[in-house]
Amino acid sequence: MSAAIVVFAALGASVVALIALLAPARPSLAVAVGRLDAARTSHTPATDPSVTAAFTAVTRAGRQARLGRLLLVRLGPLIRPGRSPHGPAGLRDADLAVTGRSRDLLLGRAVLTGLAAFCLLPSFALLLAPTGLVLPTPVLLIGAPAAAIGGFLLPGLDLRREADRRRREFRHALSCYLDLVAMCLAGGRGVPQALPEAAALSDGWAHRMLGDALASARLAGISPWRGLGRLGEQIDVPELRELAGSLTLVGDHGARVRDTLSARAATLRRRAITDAEGHAAQADQNMRIAQVLLAFGFLILIAYPALAAVLST
Repeated sequence: MSAAIVVFAALGASVVALIALLAPARPSLAVAVGRLDAARTSHTPATDPSVTAAFTAVTRAGRQARLGRLLLVRLGPLIRPGRSPHGPAGLRDADLAVTGRSRDLLLGRAVLTGLAAFCLLPSFALLLAPTGLVLPTPVLLIGAPAAAIGGFLLPGLDLRREADRRRREFRHALSCYLDLVAMCLAGGRGVPQALPEAAALSDGWAHRMLGDALASARLAGISPWRGLGRLGEQIDVPELRELAGSLTLVGDHGARVRDTLSARAATLRRRAITDAEGHAAQADQNMRIAQVLLAFGFLILIAYPALAAVLST
C-alpha cells in the first residue's frame, strides 16, 4: 500500500511538472516584437496560423531550453555533457553542432519525455481501476522508473539518428560543392575567390555552414583549408578533415587544387553509392526476416487446432 502511495504521489508531481512546463505562457515582449517583424517582412498578417504556430513552437523550445539550462546549472558537475565521445543521453558536441541543437534544449526535452513516460503506466493503472483490474505493485515500482529512463534516453537516440542523416546530406552537398569549386577554378577564379563563391551558389544548410566556416577562417587570419578542417572536426566529418589536410599540402596551385577537388568529389560520390547499396541490402534483409516471421506465425496458426486436439485427448 505504501509503495502504491509513493508511485501515485510521484505521478501527481510529474503531472504538475508537465502542466507547468507545457502550459501556454504569455509571450514575452521580444517574441511579440519578433512576430510583428516577421509578419511585416513576409507580408503575412501577424494573426496568420502559420506564423502563430511557428512562434508557439519557438516559445515551447525556449521553455524547454530554459529547463535544460537550469538543470545544467544545478547538476553541471554531475552531467558534464560533451566531455566524453559519448556523453549522457547522447550529448555529443559533434551531434549537437551538425544538427544545430543546443545542450539546454536537448536536456530539457529529455526531462520532459522522461516525466511523460513515467506517467504512462500509473495512468494506465488508473484507467483500469474502474473495471476492477489492478496492476501489481511491483509492476508499477519497476515499470514506471524503467519507462522514465527510456523516455529520458529517447531524445539522445533521436539526436544520434538525426546527426547521422545530416552527415550523409553534408557529404552529398560536399561532393557538389567540390565540383562547383573546381568549375570556378577552371573558369579562371583564384582559390580565395572560388571557395566562397561556390558556397554562395546554394542556400542549403550545408553550403551555408561551409560559407560560415570560410568567413570565420578569413576573419581569424588562417587559411581556408584550415577553416574547413576545423569545421570537419566540429561536426565529425572525416572526409572534410582529410580534404583539408590534402589541400594544405597542395598549396594554392590552381591546377593541382582542381585535380584534387575533382578526385575527392568522385571519391565521395562512390562512397555515397556504396552506403546507399548497403542501406538497401539491410532493408532487403529486414524484409526477409519479416517474411520468415510471418510464415512462422502462419504455420503456428494452422498447427494450433491439431496440437490442441492432440493434447486434449
